[in-house]
Amino acid sequence: MTEIRVRESLSEPGVVVNPDGGGLASRALLLACRGVVRPLIRHYPIHPVTMPLASTVVDGLARLRPHPAGVEREGVQLNGFRMEIVRPAGARRALRDGAVMYMHGGGFFICGLDSHRPVAAALARRTGLPVLNVEYRQLPSTPIAGSIDDCLTAYRWLLRHGADPARVVFAGDSAGGFLTFATALRAIASGLPAPAGLVGLSPALDLDCEAKRDYVNIGRDAYIPLSAMEQMVRYGASPAAQDGSHGTVHRIGQHGNGRGAEMPQHLRTRGVGQCGNGRDKGGAAPHTDAGYGGLDPALSPVNGDLAGLPPALLIVGEDELLRYDCELMARRLTAVGVPNSLELWRGQVHAFMSIVPGLPESRAALGRVARFVRARIESERAARTA
Repeated sequence: MTEIRVRESLSEPGVVVNPDGGGLASRALLLACRGVVRPLIRHYPIHPVTMPLASTVVDGLARLRPHPAGVEREGVQLNGFRMEIVRPAGARRALRDGAVMYMHGGGFFICGLDSHRPVAAALARRTGLPVLNVEYRQLPSTPIAGSIDDCLTAYRWLLRHGADPARVVFAGDSAGGFLTFATALRAIASGLPAPAGLVGLSPALDLDCEAKRDYVNIGRDAYIPLSAMEQMVRYGASPAAQDGSHGTVHRIGQHGNGRGAEMPQHLRTRGVGQCGNGRDKGGAAPHTDAGYGGLDPALSPVNGDLAGLPPALLIVGEDELLRYDCELMARRLTAVGVPNSLELWRGQVHAFMSIVPGLPESRAALGRVARFVRARIESERAARTA
């Protein structure tokens, strides 16, 4: 078994926690993604007509995986979508003792319970807690706002069935990382209590693709091409997409002063961080002009009212395109006093811990997630008994 040397503490934002990089298996995965997966994603036409085909293929492949060992599953059917409670085998802990609500990734149009059961099971085994794996509705049947609706419904279900919000942690990868933060913001705006913590694994947190055009990792990411994100946003977050199903955009809150910290110099690729429209996307107000389909900035979690959020853990590959989102979120959380930790993983692909949970690096990352979850739940329990 490959030994992963991981820093146990973070002395500054965005610290690389595995300075030795990835092992042979991770390198092979990186090469496969760069040579096969990224070109496939770049050339696959993401369109409402083609989305169901991609979803069917991914679901079929996911069902070929053996069921994870050491866990028990219980299905839950809600109005329009389903969920699954994954518990450590033989565990007797109830939802009120603590739970993780997990939102899968997949660009808002692929993946589901089958594809993300392994990572949900890994978290259940490592935390000793039940994990609610949510299979929210996706494109093309509903826009991104509809996915947020379903995740909020899942949280309400947890609370109705005895879960203590102070012992619930939201977690998700990629699009699910977006939903992790968006659901927490919507919950608070709806008058619900905030969860105890948030975990974003390679999360997409800013839907404004223009903001990423000058980012240094745009050519380094081995998995996600910017063009794929643009297509996903076009069909899932534009006003036309919202009008097609819900009629309105659910605003999850506006960033307090509309400004974030500037993009650090080492993360710029030309000029002084200017994007194609001449605006500084690190320090200027969120993109609101009509040049990008009239995208409502309030749909992106980075632009939400972050002050009420609980502590957050962000994990992302050092060379990922979505490192931009994570760094922007970390800066804005810090600016409003929300404790957060941003971990950069060297030599790892997008959402590596959910794609292949069995990799040594994935196990190490999920171990850190489990420690964060336990610390959040135990700290809330201690605060109540103090």
